[in-house]
Formats: sequence, C-alpha cells, structure tokens
Amino acid sequence: MKIGIELRQVTLGHSGGISQLLQNVLETLFTLHPEQDYVFFSTIFNRGLLERLPNRAEVVTLPLDRYHEELARLAVEKQIDVLFRGYPMESELTFPLSRQVFEIPDIQHEYFPEFFTTEALRSRRVAFTRALKAAGAIATLTEFTRGTLQEQPCNRCADVFLMSPALPTRHANDAGLTDAESALVPAGDFFLYPANLWPHKNHRRVLKAFARFLERTGRPAELILTGHPAGWEKLHKQFSTLPVRHLGFVRPTLLRHLFLKTKALVFFSLYEGFGMPLLEAFDAGAPVVCGNTTALPEVGGDAALSCDPTDIEAMSGLMERVGADEKLRADLIAKGKQRLKAYTWEQAAQNLFDALERVARRATAAPATLPAVVKGTAPPLVSIVTPSFNQGRFLRRTIDSVLNQTYPHVEYRVMDGGSTDDSVAILKSYGGRFSWVSQRDGGQTNAINTGLAQARGEIQAYLNSDDVLLPDAAARAVHHFTHRPDCDMVYGLAHHIDKDDGFLDWYPTADYSLKRLLLDCCVCQPAAFWRAAIARKIGPFDESLHYAMDLDYWLRIDRAGGRIEHLGEVLASTRIHEDAKTLSCHIPVHKEIIRAYERHVGRVDPHYVLGLWIHLCESPKRPLLHSLGRVRGFTRSIGFLHCTWLNRYSARGLLSVARRALCKLAWRCGDGVVGFHLDNWLAPVFSVSLTQGRAEQTFYLSGVAPVDLTVTAALDDRDVHTASLRAGRYETIRVTAAPGAGRLSLRFSAHALRGPSAGPVSFLLPETMRPVSFLLQDTNLFTEQDVA
Repeated sequence: MKIGIELRQVTLGHSGGISQLLQNVLETLFTLHPEQDYVFFSTIFNRGLLERLPNRAEVVTLPLDRYHEELARLAVEKQIDVLFRGYPMESELTFPLSRQVFEIPDIQHEYFPEFFTTEALRSRRVAFTRALKAAGAIATLTEFTRGTLQEQPCNRCADVFLMSPALPTRHANDAGLTDAESALVPAGDFFLYPANLWPHKNHRRVLKAFARFLERTGRPAELILTGHPAGWEKLHKQFSTLPVRHLGFVRPTLLRHLFLKTKALVFFSLYEGFGMPLLEAFDAGAPVVCGNTTALPEVGGDAALSCDPTDIEAMSGLMERVGADEKLRADLIAKGKQRLKAYTWEQAAQNLFDALERVARRATAAPATLPAVVKGTAPPLVSIVTPSFNQGRFLRRTIDSVLNQTYPHVEYRVMDGGSTDDSVAILKSYGGRFSWVSQRDGGQTNAINTGLAQARGEIQAYLNSDDVLLPDAAARAVHHFTHRPDCDMVYGLAHHIDKDDGFLDWYPTADYSLKRLLLDCCVCQPAAFWRAAIARKIGPFDESLHYAMDLDYWLRIDRAGGRIEHLGEVLASTRIHEDAKTLSCHIPVHKEIIRAYERHVGRVDPHYVLGLWIHLCESPKRPLLHSLGRVRGFTRSIGFLHCTWLNRYSARGLLSVARRALCKLAWRCGDGVVGFHLDNWLAPVFSVSLTQGRAEQTFYLSGVAPVDLTVTAALDDRDVHTASLRAGRYETIRVTAAPGAGRLSLRFSAHALRGPSAGPVSFLLPETMRPVSFLLQDTNLFTEQDVA
C-alpha cells in the first residue's frame, strides 16, 4: 500500500496539540509498519514535523502558490492508494475524497461560532462539511468528538474512528535547561496554563479566577502561561497587577520542568476535543483542575477535579483546594499515573493503519461508476412547492411542467394566497393529483416556507407560478446529487421566456463561486434544487424579504459551508412579463440585494449600489433626488460614498492586500519577510524580522542552491556566519540568535534566473525572469502567516 501524507495546515507550536498528535501517531505508524511505502507532502514550514522517517518514505516539499495543483498531480504520478490529510481545508483537490482519510479533532466552530471570523467560520464549514459527506474515513480524538461528528446533519461518513493521543514522546524526558530557561522557572508556588490565547481557552476568566484565589487565600503564587503570545499584550494590560507571566513558546524540556514544579495544571478551557496537557500533567505528577465540559471529563476521569469553566468562584475554589490539601494532591497524582495507561500511541497508530487499509480496500472494490440510485435503497423524493396569487393565466403551465416530470418520485404542493381570479378553479380541475391550499397567507416567502415545512423529500425546490420546469429537471437534479454526495445545492441553465412561452434569451448562469455570486446572481432560482439536510441546517427563507429571498438563501447555504454546483444542462424557464414582481419594483429589489450581501458577506459590489441610486434619482416620487440626479456626476458620487460606507468593514482586507504589496519595499524600513517567493525561492538578498524570544534561538533554512555560491548571514546588520553551498546539494544554513535580536538577513553571492512559473525558462521573456539563489525546502525562521 502506498500511503500519502498531507499536513498543509499543521506546524509545530503554531497548530496547538494537533501537531504533537500527528507527529507522534505518524512516527509510531512508521515504526509499526515500515514495510509500507510513504510519501510525505510538506510545505517549507512543516517538513521538519516528521523526523523519524522509515527507509521507504519520500518527502516532497510543495510550492505555496501551487500547493493543491502539485499535490493532485503528484498523487496520481506517484500512484498513491490512500491519502491521509491532517486537517480538512477548503480546496479543490481532485484526488478522490473516497480515498482520503481526515483528522478532525473537533467541531468547536459549530458550538462557539462567535470565536471565529466570518471568513474563517465559512472556510471551516465548507472544508469540514465536504469531508464529513464524502471522505473515506475520519479520525477523531474521543468518544465525545466522535459523537458530535456523527450527529452532524451533513455526515455521511460511516467510518469515524478513534485516534486518541498519548503522552508526547519528546516530552517524556528530564533533559537539562539552559541558564536562560532556568531563570524562567518560578522559585515559589505557581499554577500552569499552557495554551494559545484562543477565545475558547478562556484566559480572561482564568485570570479572574486566579485573582479571586489570591484574594481569598492571601498566599503568594504566580500563574505561568505558555503558547503563542499573540494577544497577550492587550490582555495583560487588563490584569497588570496580577503576578502572571507569559513565556511564549517554550521547548518541551522547559515545559516538562514547569509541569514537575507546578502546584497544579489549571485547564479551564470552554471546549476541548481532547486536552493533551492533562496527560502531560499526569506523567509529571502534577495535579489537574479543569473544566467539566466537552472531552475533559472523559480524558481526566477520576484523576482531575473539574467545575463549570464559566464559574469564576468555582474555579478559584478548586485552585484553593488543590493548593492547600496535600492528601488530595497525592491522591490525584496517583490516579493520574493510572489514567495515563488508557492512552498509547501504538493503539492510535494501529487504528489509523486499519482505517487506511479499509479505505484502500473499498476504493479497489468500488465500481467505476455509480448507478443513478444505489441498489436496494428507495429513490429520493423530490419536494416542489409553488407559491401563487392571482396567476391564473400562467398557473396551469407551471403545474403541468411539474406533473410531467420524467422522474416519478415528485411530491408537489401549491400554496395559493387566496386568489380572486380563476386560480382555484384551475387547482380543482386536477383532482387529487397534488396537494394544494388556497387561503390568505403572509406573502410569497411565507407561502414557500409553509409549503416546504410540510415537505417530506430529501431534495427540495420551489417554482413560482409563472415559471416552468423542463421535463427532465428533477431527474437531472437527482442524478447529480446521487453522483455528487458532497453537493448541497445544484442549479442548471435556464432561459427567459415571454408570456406566450416564446424564447427571449438565456439567463446568465455561470459556474459557482462566492466571488461570482457577488457580481450578480448567477443562480437562476427555478433551476435550483437543494438537499433537505442543508435546509434544516440554515433554516427557512427570510420572510422579511419579498424580492431577494432566493439570493439570501444561496448566500446562507454558502456561509454555512454548503457546496453549491452548476449543472451545464437546461432545467427551467423563467418568465418575463409586465406583471412580474421584480421588474416593477427596482428600488426595493436593490435594497434587499444590498441587505443580503451586507449581512452575509460584509461587502457589496459597487454596481448594485450605483443601480440603487440610479433608480432613486430617476423616480419622480422623490423630487429632490430627481432634481439632484440631473446634476452631472451626482449619482456616481453618492453611489461611491454609499458603497464605501457599506464596505467599511471589508476595508481591512484591502489594507491587508496593500500591506502585502508594500512588503516588496520593506527592506528599506526593515519590516516583515523580504526576498521570499511563494514558489519557495529566495532572492539574492533575503531578510526577516525575528520573533522576540526570551531565550537563545537557533534558526535553520534547508534547501538547494541552483549554482555554486557563498551565503553570508547577518543579525541586525552584523555578519555572524558564512558558508559555501554547492549547486544541487541539499544543505542547511543555521544561525543562532541571542535574545533581543531584531532582524536576520542572508546575502547570496550568486544567482540563477527563473521565470514566474514552473514552465521552461527558454520560453519566457527576459522581463519576466527573476534572480533566485536558494530553493527553500524546510525552515523554522518564519511562518506561512508571515507571507500570506
């Protein structure tokens, strides 16, 4: 079996406990099964994650700018049987999902969405939903997390298995500290909280509980924090009088000493898929006090004291108990040693290997194509709802287009709003061929929601009473959903027709992307079908909207992580006539469109805002605007100001783009990473600002020089190291920086010319060539976030 390993989003230190988990599980897997072939696809930031590679392992460092394209190409070229991916991410990797195994440690974003930015939340939902729908298997940490994954409405993966962590192998030693590290270890009593400053880690409440502990006991004690320091400066200002120190990232050796000497581990996190520090504390003989939610009770068992992590008094009370009661401390320590035996890397690695074998075996046994409906299962029911009010002249054509579908399993319901024309007579003429009701309702959107609330189908749609479906529409939608189990919504091609069914023109549908949907609604509503599962997830149509409720619904599906796809087949016709609601109400239509984009995306395309002001200024009902609209440039100016205001929050993204562009000039002002290209090449002059550490740090850059050359390393403009590099040889440049060093630079004595892509140099124009001096393969000097 040839096993691919892809860990794009995982780096030591910056990825929390997930990096330790994957490092230890995979290296144990290599030990247990050295007879297998492995290919580790890495970036320059995580190539060093796996140090103990077996003889039959190959490492390939992929370029950041073409990562997934190269991964897909090499997976085929190297004949990968099954691909293990450390974390789901939003990407269009063409390697079959059914041959991929993901690690999903938890889904805290569904429980605490407020901890994530809008874009991060959407990205997680897209990536995790896609994995849950179609992955070959999914590894997770605890029975708690397995239960939360299996309960997800989008989950169709039957192979969710446990890959629980154990004690990190690199942690279980008592190696010595440097003098600088020894100075960081408190001489007196202290509590330890090793966690990045992420919102769910609950640092603010922990600090309040520690303050309450000091107030209640009067005992001298410190609180020591470790992990990523981002956000600490701002938080510390609010607790500046407390004896609290944040040490930032520390070596495992120092963390081990802190565990050995701490009064107790405090781990009052709001959400944990596992809680690795509990095992580290058990091993070091440190008592544990922690939260009583999510996976922590399962991992801690009877070896930890726990309480509500939102209850400051309760947390401070546990800190007081464990600090004062030596008998209790000894009991917890003894139970912790026993608890450790429940978790081993060998069991986790074997569980992973068994899953990889299952996935590879299923892929080999799977038929080349899927039948339209899986044999032995009932065909999916399609539920279609038609809202109608006084549309008698078109209603029969709409109804007939549904009843004449070639797919037989269609549930149809017409929701009439109490029409006063011949609509009711038309409905009665069909006898009992479908369900209908005629009574006063809350409008079109209310009628759609009422009808869909009664729907039983796995697939849903609504069809307005002046539009029509083509005969094969439902069949094509079912076929697409059957072959694309990760798809939540599909829409097809459509054309405009007149009041007599005559062809007018094509509706401007297009392949789906959020970027494309922001330009205009590329989804033709009558040609759209969606799964009932995504409908349950996002809720009903917004009844405060009367014109753009469909666009709002598509945006909500996208924001919830739903997968929307375009089918290149004609499914429907949408009618253009003088009584069409959206044609006679331009101003409210534009207002609702703008409201939907602003609410769900945080930005609005300028042409919608300009369109609104054009219609406002053309309306004789608004005399002042009508007069101002005649002033040259007024409409565009007021539209520009309105658009700027609407997009004020997305201006941060524009500033980020500007910052990256200005980074090319940063050498002059000494900021950021300068001289690095996203295809991993370094320019002849390269420099980076260093993270200010409290201890001496050794940085490395490994890779290949294209020609024989000399490299000179400098710290704050002072040369500290020179080395000769041979062309084509994998070599490592190491530089040790004392605390306080500000900037490291490399100067290469020679370079080669390379184009902007991987194409042959001979076909490139001279002005597109770049001087490059080192192809970087592995480094700990900077992170992907520094060059994003």
